[in-house]
Parts: sequence; structure tokens; C-alpha cells
Amino acid sequence: RLLKADGCTTQVDRYELQGSDRAAAERAYRLRMSLTEDDDVFVWLSLFDAAGAPQVRLLKTGIGAGGAEIDPTVTYGDYREVGGVRVPHVWTVVEGLAEQPRLVAIIQGSRAIPDAPPAMFTPPEGTVP
Repeated sequence: RLLKADGCTTQVDRYELQGSDRAAAERAYRLRMSLTEDDDVFVWLSLFDAAGAPQVRLLKTGIGAGGAEIDPTVTYGDYREVGGVRVPHVWTVVEGLAEQPRLVAIIQGSRAIPDAPPAMFTPPEGTVP
């Protein structure tokens, strides 16, 4: 299942590695997820850090229809460790292949919730896991 921005979840019908690409000025691998009831979701992942050491990072996300990417997309950067997890603190809405910035959101601070109750991660009642 995939958690959407509106807080709802949806079922991934199928996914496909579409090959290598560039995102946020870095080499990336593009993954296309076809959703059961919605458009496609595209995810660009980096598998290595700048020194070539293994490190998986989310570089970019986008929504598409009929297998084609729809502008705008969002790039992610300024990863900082928060509670043992690296979290992006800059989100940039970009348009086009040149990734022209349209809006930048900078996270000023973040913190981990040390004792998150298990119910926080339970699907809402009536949903199918």
C-alpha cells in the first residue's frame, strides 16, 4: 500500500523499474508505480552517495497519467539525520526536464517522536490492508 499526501492509502497495482535517469542533478533510477484507482506515481532514487558508497535516497517524485509524467514534480535535498533516519529538509517544486524551480519549502527543524504509539501506524478502520 502507498500512503498519499491526503493521508489516504491506495493499492499499488504494479511497479516497473524504467531504467536510469537524472533527477536533482544526480544519476537516478526511475520507478513507476501504477495505482489501482489513481494515476501513476514516479519515484527517482539514488543508490549511492557522492563518494560512491551505498546509500538509498529519494531524489524526486511526480504524478503521471497513462505512463507519462505530469509537471510539476518535487525534488528533495538537504538530508539530515533525525532519530536515526535521514530526512530531506528542502522540498522544491520543479517543472520540465530542466527542473526549473517554482517553489521551495525549507524545513527549519524536525524531531523524532520517541515513543510513537503503535496505533499511529494502524490503517483506519474499514480499510483493506
